[in-house]
Amino acid sequence: MTSTAPAAQIAGGTWTIDTGHSLIEFATLHNTIAYVKGRFRKFSGTINVNEQDLLKSSIDLTIDATSVDSQAVQGREDLINGEEMLDTAKFPEIRFKSSSIQQKGANQFVVSGDLTMRGNTKPVSVPLTFNGIVTTRMGMAAGFSGNTTLKLSDFGVPFAREFEPGKRVVADELKVELQIEAKPQQ
Repeated sequence: MTSTAPAAQIAGGTWTIDTGHSLIEFATLHNTIAYVKGRFRKFSGTINVNEQDLLKSSIDLTIDATSVDSQAVQGREDLINGEEMLDTAKFPEIRFKSSSIQQKGANQFVVSGDLTMRGNTKPVSVPLTFNGIVTTRMGMAAGFSGNTTLKLSDFGVPFAREFEPGKRVVADELKVELQIEAKPQQ
């Protein structure tokens, strides 16, 4: 294995994201004073592990953009799904497909690839931590955590309302957090 960290070893083959034990959250600054959070309730994906060279593995993730949950009033979810933000009527999916993986530490990696949102595809890199593998009565599972920051304007999100000149209602910067459990595909 090219990876120098035995702790980062994971069995080769296809691993499926366990959506019941995984989380994709986002946060953005609202009115320049406080972060508001949301999450996607529906997503799916696979991690194809190359056992001979971990760094040649790949990740494919599809998010149902219509499944946004802002933990707030319905009006916010309607806004997020609407034409000014995700425009889910035209673009119901957000997709990430990895192109490379680099190791940065014993269990630290950077996964780079193409993210498609609102019909715009941009390269992104996601620092990812491999949290290990466990076997429980429910079977084997591998855990990963990651955070990245995106600019909404990079993906053609036109929402730029201001509550006063020079102060946006919703910041252009979007923080994304991933908490992923994956299981070997049966």
